[in-house]
Amino acid sequence: MFCVCFFRYEDGYQYQNIFGPLVKLEADYDKKLKESQTQENVEVRWDVGLNKKIIAYFTLAKQDGDMKLMHGDELRLRYQGELHKPWAGVGHVIKIPDNFGEEIGIELKASSGAPTECGTNFMVDFVWKSTSFDR
Repeated sequence: MFCVCFFRYEDGYQYQNIFGPLVKLEADYDKKLKESQTQENVEVRWDVGLNKKIIAYFTLAKQDGDMKLMHGDELRLRYQGELHKPWAGVGHVIKIPDNFGEEIGIELKASSGAPTECGTNFMVDFVWKSTSFDR
């Protein structure tokens, strides 16, 4: 035996006041989870795309949780090594691990100052987007 319940709200403000805090809690949790997936000591292979933008290819270590990476996701690549001044750049994922390789490829938005002569000592941060929670 089960009960089907229907909730009625007086107006949109009441609905927003009830569900707004719940959505915020879920967004905060999702952001914290995404930002905790930073990986260090990543090796990078550099290339230049047909559109003349710089592409960085790298492999990430497997993590306990399911890391869902999709085309178009944003990742931040940072260099903290000694062969080049500290650098950070954001790019969109253009290649995800598949049957043909475990590499991830990101196309950098702005490539000025990218340490393309370096291949080690990089960090990868997952950039959280609030779009789905804002809707």
